[in-house]
This record gives sequence, structure tokens and C-alpha cells, in this order.
Amino acid sequence: VAAREIQDLRFRVQALTALVPHLNEGLKSETLQEALAVTYEIQDERFRAYILGTLAPHFNEEFKSRALQEALAAAIEFKDD
Repeated sequence: VAAREIQDLRFRVQALTALVPHLNEGLKSETLQEALAVTYEIQDERFRAYILGTLAPHFNEEFKSRALQEALAAAIEFKDD
């Protein structure tokens, strides 16, 4: 996937996130894992919260709950800044 070659983490995770709904289950799972890993490398809490919220509907229930909790925590962090 060409999205993996994008150097800027924010653009890479946006590209990966945009691809997720269009992939078969095997690639979807792999791409979600990669997007999640890239998301955790991003220092901007506001952007991280946005991406986690965008990815959450595509996760199974366990990961969805975790992603939404982490998005909320990131949102609270940037509110306090």
C-alpha cells in the first residue's frame, strides 16, 4: 500500500484510515493495526483523539472500547493544555 510510504505520520494515518472501509477483512485488520500503531506515535493529543474516534467504529468491541477511552483521555489532555 502506497500509504505506508508517506513520511508524515499525520498524513499516513489519515490515508490508512481512509482505506479501511474499502479493504477485505484480512487487509482491514492489518491496516487497522498499522494505523493504530502510527496513531500512538503522534504527539498531538487533539489529532490523536480525532483519529482514534475515526478508527473506533472499525474495531471489534474490545478494541473499540479501548480506542474510545483513549480518545477521551487524549481529548481531556488537550483540554487541560
